[in-house]
Amino acid sequence: MLAGDRSRFMEEVQGLQRGFPPHAAPVELLRECFARLARVSPCIEDCWDARKAMNNRMLDLQSILKVRVRMASRSFRAALRVALAGTRVDFLHADLDDILATIDELMSTSLPVDHGAALRARMRRGANILYIAGEAGEVVLDRMFIRSIPLSNITCVVASTYGGLVASGQDADYVGMRQSCHVLASGCGGPGVLLHHASERLRELYREADLIIAKGELQLESLFPVHDERLFCLFTCRCEAVAETFGIALGDTVVLSPTLRLRELRG
Repeated sequence: MLAGDRSRFMEEVQGLQRGFPPHAAPVELLRECFARLARVSPCIEDCWDARKAMNNRMLDLQSILKVRVRMASRSFRAALRVALAGTRVDFLHADLDDILATIDELMSTSLPVDHGAALRARMRRGANILYIAGEAGEVVLDRMFIRSIPLSNITCVVASTYGGLVASGQDADYVGMRQSCHVLASGCGGPGVLLHHASERLRELYREADLIIAKGELQLESLFPVHDERLFCLFTCRCEAVAETFGIALGDTVVLSPTLRLRELRG
């Protein structure tokens, strides 16, 4: 981004912050910032270069991870943990050994909050699953998990227009996601899935879904206000407000149903 563009963008962001309603969700402000950035700077191609590199790194590890999942005593749990690890990894900067170490740790450790059994029980109750993907690179792990889910009609939701490093339809095509499930752009114009900004098709699929799996803390913050028992979030906690709300610590990686967790905390 050129210096003049950067200054203009920062001025617009500061103006947005001053005029943004205090009760509005932070993800709404983030959406507006991404919209301004897309108009100010022609850097979408640069973002694709970064996302492509992130995807390539995980595609290089895919065969190793497939073997580890296949050899696990509980392959579904292993595939779920591999996908969960994607919320902890820095796919742009971490070296491959560190990525594998993170995945191995999450495949074997106990989680502070693990609603994986409840997720699988919900999965058995209906076949329509809405899967909201995470970042580029991470989407390779999402595909592995999706392939482990039997007898289901799965739609993977990706970012549309400009979503930074969040996986888009371009990433889904690059990693072969359409060979495993349906793929749909959210229509939200940013990285988070905000239903009131989503396409009519996504809102329709959301209403019809038996289970909604959302990857990453951003999607938790986007969808939590809906208070939906069908929603399960896979994320690593990096926000103090989220940590306080759900009784977890910063840095915790969890499989969490927001409604179930709140009931647990209330006793």
